[in-house]
Amino acid sequence: MSFAVRRGEILGIAGLMGAGRTSLASAISGLAPAESGEIRVGGRVVRIRTPRDAIANGIAFVSEDRKEYGLVPTMSVKHNITLASLSRCCRGWFLDKRAENRIASGQIRAFSIRVSSLDRKVTFLSGGNQQKVVVAKALLTEPAILILDEPTRGIDIGAKAEIYAMIRRLARDGMAILMVSSEMAEVLSLSDRILVMREGQIAAELSSEQAPQEEIMKWAMPN
Repeated sequence: MSFAVRRGEILGIAGLMGAGRTSLASAISGLAPAESGEIRVGGRVVRIRTPRDAIANGIAFVSEDRKEYGLVPTMSVKHNITLASLSRCCRGWFLDKRAENRIASGQIRAFSIRVSSLDRKVTFLSGGNQQKVVVAKALLTEPAILILDEPTRGIDIGAKAEIYAMIRRLARDGMAILMVSSEMAEVLSLSDRILVMREGQIAAELSSEQAPQEEIMKWAMPN
């Protein structure tokens, strides 16, 4: 398959379970690297074999399974937020705890994460606040491209609204966003363009104005 996502655009990826949406996101983010093909960032071919490579090339990934791939449940909210950006909290080989506290507190305020203490274990947070911790961690790497796989799975309606507002704000600020979602309303309301995947391939590319739910399902269904 071949496609592009532009700065300031939300590109929605729709399709049925097993269509290959998560495999696509995992390949671009280095979680399960592609065996062949080319990934370009800003027109430049990049080699992505690990999540570290993706981060170095300005790509951040929020997995569909935050407990497995997004969080370390035994660690604090603070440590989860800074985990992918520890170089910003260090002086030489040593962790600067004041810097880490300052950076984590800034992300907690920016994303309205409801937590009583920086040192609170992330496992005790609600699903919505856990998801905001994952997003705050991803964005602390200052990516140009954000990949969101099922960004509102398992969170309440209030947290969903906050995540939606954040996604729109990031796009307005110029970030390129690739969003995989099984929720049709989510794809239709947020996306500028929609790619429909079927059996590991792109079956259709639709604008959000041209894509009623029935049209998306027509292209998503196996032949």
